[in-house]
Amino acid sequence: MVKRYWSLLFCLFSLGLFAENPLGMPEYSQILEVSFNTVEDAQKAELEKLELPDGRKIAFSTRWDDTNNRHLKMARTLAGHGWKGTFYLYEFQNKQSDQAVPAEILKLGSSLGSHTVDHPDLPGLLPSGIFYQILDLRVREEAAYNTCVTAFVLPYTSCSTRFQDHVPQMIGDILKRSGHFGGPEPWGNVAERYGLSRTMWFGSFLFGINDRRPSPELFQKGLARGLKALQDKKWKAGPHITLGLHTWQNNEGFRVLDSIFEEYGGNPDWWYCNENEYLAYRYQFFHTGIRKKSVNGRTAVFEITRIAAPELGHNIPLSVKTDGKVVSAVLDSMPLNISDGIFSLPHDRSRMVPVEVELVRFAGNSPETVRLTKFPASVQMAFHERENRIDFSFIPADSSAKFQNVSLVLRLPPAWKDGVKRVTLPVVKEKAVVSFPLGAQDLRSGFGEGDYHFYLQADMLCNGIPKRIHAVMTVKRDMERTDAPRDNAYAVGPLAAGTFTSVLLEKLSSPSADLTDFGVKSIEKWHPAPRGDRATPALSPVLEDGRWKKEAEEFRRKQNGEFAFVLEFESPSAERYHLLLNLWNAKQISAIYINGRAYQFRRPCPFTSLAGRNRIVLVYPVAKNRTPSTQMVSVSKGTSMFDHVKFVPVENGKQR
Repeated sequence: MVKRYWSLLFCLFSLGLFAENPLGMPEYSQILEVSFNTVEDAQKAELEKLELPDGRKIAFSTRWDDTNNRHLKMARTLAGHGWKGTFYLYEFQNKQSDQAVPAEILKLGSSLGSHTVDHPDLPGLLPSGIFYQILDLRVREEAAYNTCVTAFVLPYTSCSTRFQDHVPQMIGDILKRSGHFGGPEPWGNVAERYGLSRTMWFGSFLFGINDRRPSPELFQKGLARGLKALQDKKWKAGPHITLGLHTWQNNEGFRVLDSIFEEYGGNPDWWYCNENEYLAYRYQFFHTGIRKKSVNGRTAVFEITRIAAPELGHNIPLSVKTDGKVVSAVLDSMPLNISDGIFSLPHDRSRMVPVEVELVRFAGNSPETVRLTKFPASVQMAFHERENRIDFSFIPADSSAKFQNVSLVLRLPPAWKDGVKRVTLPVVKEKAVVSFPLGAQDLRSGFGEGDYHFYLQADMLCNGIPKRIHAVMTVKRDMERTDAPRDNAYAVGPLAAGTFTSVLLEKLSSPSADLTDFGVKSIEKWHPAPRGDRATPALSPVLEDGRWKKEAEEFRRKQNGEFAFVLEFESPSAERYHLLLNLWNAKQISAIYINGRAYQFRRPCPFTSLAGRNRIVLVYPVAKNRTPSTQMVSVSKGTSMFDHVKFVPVENGKQR
């Protein structure tokens, strides 16, 4: 027998049953009975949620980015003095990385965070590419190390172009739909930048003390700035300070860190936490509901409506306080320890974080069946594009297996407006097919481009053990050519520095001038800039073919160089425009030529077009041992890189 469920029947779980749960995480209730010395104390009693565990004043965490085998030395140094860290990895399964390091880090009380799949500059990607980079790394880490990942930090601390645009809010929406809800960045207003409330995204005061040569003096200064910031009424990121950023220290640097951690460890007002603990606690603090139900003599009875631990990412209890002389406190028949009217509320044992996580992948939209290795069950996943629906099937291997508290979360790519769909099934005894209607699509430019990546997360008790399944479906899609810079640019290089002389650039930047190759090598030939999953203003000079990669690798080992792009656009008449280059300063670009004339770097760079076809040539430097990087380029009458003129294929260029 097969039971079919439709997510529309469970729409309350998509929105959250209470306004106190804006991310719609699964909730459950507990009964707390608090007995007092007197009837009067019981009648007056109220519960106060404490901002940090046990009434601590400051949460202190540490942040360590990228994949580095020295992370283990850092985790051990921290743990030696009661500190913890969160290690934000990328490409952690490459050949250069010790696969055992993250597991050892977790054993020491630290946690793992997401830093994207391969550390791209996110504003240069399509919405679908950003979604994949953020969420796919999370599910990989969770499955590889049977852990939960809820913290995220930006590659290059970059969430926007150098101009006003929608990118920070788009990244915020993607983080919200991907199951992350915090991470320390250099700005205290990171939630505001993401377009999220401070009860949905949790930041920190982040400071560094020189990654290569740490010093106690820098720690003292950074800590003083952090404590001052937390006292400011304008500070919105909570009572949280974070030290970071990279484990680039030599042995002497670690000795200095060890002395700092020893000196500043053991502060009774500080909570030395990792980011998973902090985020789970803060979300509970803001979004746990407490209702006084009744008073029976000297006992006050409270109903606690709280978030289930799996999506919080940690089992950390919530601390509460009450006035009056407390004799005892019992949570769902479990006696609690009491200290000065403070006690902690543990999660129900049936609602704990998973101890095993399994990742399965589906390609295309065929409903193939995959046999799980950590569950006595199989799963199917299918995308029905015409019906705008995802079907997920959970198939127990036999009737003796017990699957309880099954919480399904479908995380949709940005092509759809609603990012998360939920269904909760109390018990599954036989094949269950859950259908998720996907709803309205987001018709904004670029949001429907790129491959579709659907992520189904299933949390459950499997024979009494909390486990998680990540089922990922990827649907490859062709990209249509548009009038964006990305789809019409030509690139060449890397070439020797000085190749692009002013005489050559004047000629080359004349509209419709021939694109003449510089030699027979692949790097010496003009080629259409590859598109990939890049945003419309993003231009990449890097080709995927082996010959180009080999030649570029040989070149960069020997010398500095430069690479160039050519673009053309049409204007109905001679008009004023802005050339928008996503650069910090003039050192990042070697030459700017428009219609035969040189321009100095400005942000934005104003110019007057010709009537008809116009050509732009941009030359960028590339240092020795560096690979030419993706650049963002646009022409607009305003200052948004995404509101661009109509670019056209370069005349006398090679056809795509």
